[in-house]
Amino acid sequence: MRFVVEGIGKIGRAEILLDGITLIVGENNTGKSTIGKALFAHVNSVCGFSRRMKATYRNELSHILFYHAIMEYRDIIGFVHDLIDEMIDVLPGKELNPSSLARWIKHLVDGGGMSADDYETERVEKYLKWLSGRSRQAISFRGQICKLFGIERDQWEQMFLSDDLNAVFANQPQSLLPGALSLSTFLEDNGKPVEDGELDALFLDDVETFPSLMSSIDENEDGFRRSSTKYVTRENRQVIATHRSSRPLSENDNRLLAMLDEIYAGTVERQPGKTSILHETFKTTEELGVSTSSMGVRPILLSKHLIARNIADGRLVLILDEPEVHLHPAWQVAYARVLSAMSELLGVRILITTHSPYFMKAMLINGNRQIRCYGTDVDENGRVSLELLDKDGVADRYESMIAPFDELAAEQLEAEITEEEER
Repeated sequence: MRFVVEGIGKIGRAEILLDGITLIVGENNTGKSTIGKALFAHVNSVCGFSRRMKATYRNELSHILFYHAIMEYRDIIGFVHDLIDEMIDVLPGKELNPSSLARWIKHLVDGGGMSADDYETERVEKYLKWLSGRSRQAISFRGQICKLFGIERDQWEQMFLSDDLNAVFANQPQSLLPGALSLSTFLEDNGKPVEDGELDALFLDDVETFPSLMSSIDENEDGFRRSSTKYVTRENRQVIATHRSSRPLSENDNRLLAMLDEIYAGTVERQPGKTSILHETFKTTEELGVSTSSMGVRPILLSKHLIARNIADGRLVLILDEPEVHLHPAWQVAYARVLSAMSELLGVRILITTHSPYFMKAMLINGNRQIRCYGTDVDENGRVSLELLDKDGVADRYESMIAPFDELAAEQLEAEITEEEER
């Protein structure tokens, strides 16, 4: 799978492969997170496309039709709901104008598959006669409906992508560099664009929002909220992901859960309609909500939930932005082993950005042939470039990341020598 992004943030053009584990290493403020955000926005805009388009149709049709119906035909609001559903099922892809739509409305009850039996037939007929009639308001409404159903698929795709990019980039997704390429993203698998239903994406860049993500999983047994980021949660742009079957846990699932228990054996108990309970590894005097969990255990608990809910599979693209931030070095190494196993055993595609030499080394050792490592660099004009690192490139990048430790060791040695000389 190949992802290409152009003209976004400080990135002119970047291309990465997404099979197994993709690791992006670099210093702070070098565009690592930008790539993860852009990937999340793209996957989220494409996958769930049909559901999202229908929801938009329903919202727009409600705005068009409900005001007049509530004022004049309050007693048949249920029929108007059914009318909207029928429009969504039948009208997409049709050549429409206000006149042809009027003819479709006139014959709707008799020949269109709808039944007015559950409503006052006379009132329904009166409403449809008005909606298909020649009043200025009715013609305006039909014109708006025709315009809505005249939007082409590629236009919907661009609108959804624009919405998601604006959400994750705080309404500033465009390039920050003069003379940059126009903003675009592209994701393909075996030469074909990725389509609706093929993938789900989950983006975790801030463990503070972990409780809301866990709550989403608990409240929706067969799905999960696509992102736990502050901006997406606040914007309320994301929805519940694809339905997951309630199959029993596999041997690989249990193996991964055992690995996670070795890091942190705490669990989360789901309580329908209530706050989920955290069961710590020690006895507590009262029940604990998941919001009391430490920052470091949250990625571990999240991984357990993804596995236990059958979400961690070949359809999932898991995007982790600097997951080492709240993890002790020993946990970084152990968590890297788990992520490598999730990719190998369950087929999860994982994009990780990091500036930790511990985490980088652990991922490279455990990822073996399924991992690709990219390095970020920034030129004198602020433009970010991305390079697929070979064995020597990986070694050079690792050396640059541990250089601060060498500097500290040299400073410590110098201090000890000075102390000896002063005695």
